Amino acid sequence: MTPLKRILEELSHELSLKFEDDFDADGWTIRLSSPSQSFYFDTKTFNINSAWHSNLVKDKAATYSVLKKANIPAVPHFFYTKGEEFKINYPLVIKPCLGQSGKKVFLCHSATEATSAINQIDEPICYSPFIESEYEYRLFYLDGEVIYGYRKDRHGDWQHNLSHGAIPTELDQNIKSQLFGLARTAGRAIGAKFVTIDILQDEVTNQFLVLEINANVSIGLFSERMPGGYEIAKEIYRKALQNLLQ
Repeated sequence: MTPLKRILEELSHELSLKFEDDFDADGWTIRLSSPSQSFYFDTKTFNINSAWHSNLVKDKAATYSVLKKANIPAVPHFFYTKGEEFKINYPLVIKPCLGQSGKKVFLCHSATEATSAINQIDEPICYSPFIESEYEYRLFYLDGEVIYGYRKDRHGDWQHNLSHGAIPTELDQNIKSQLFGLARTAGRAIGAKFVTIDILQDEVTNQFLVLEINANVSIGLFSERMPGGYEIAKEIYRKALQNLLQ
């Protein structure tokens, strides 16, 4: 049983919801229902956003365009058209424009490396400057407010994804208000209901920048690796469900 499935089953009892997972042989689809409402989820991700907002934040180049228009500091992301010249200098990061979880993300220092990266991605591509940052920060945004955040420490890889070995750590209280403020502003500009917002700090300028926004809120690895992570994750999902039931 995935952490999310376990959490949703526990919350269904605590919030007087009916829990069902017998829609398919693998129990992949979950339905939570009250006498007047029903909501469907899968067992790994939790998405309560509109289809439009989900598609917007899934597209890294489109998300950057919205943030730029709102004057929110963010890491530039550009859609790549085959054969075009890059708008920025090396090193740069090449990735699927609609990707997630750090898959097929390449740090490129030369045209040769960039060509190799492009040839390994068989979907729409975007690219961004590589910004050196010791840490990355993940903030949980729900309906206008930030409800939690943590730091991701790299471990043996240049990426900060937990799936690449990064370690979740409590936020430094000295920068918490700055991070929450930036994430709140970005979330409100995007207009989604429940997302995670990744932020890094440029080691040259010390400026905090929004890296990307995720509509599929998945905190399985966080719940397993962060001390007390399961209860933190459960409280995050509790607040999201309660918001959904209003």
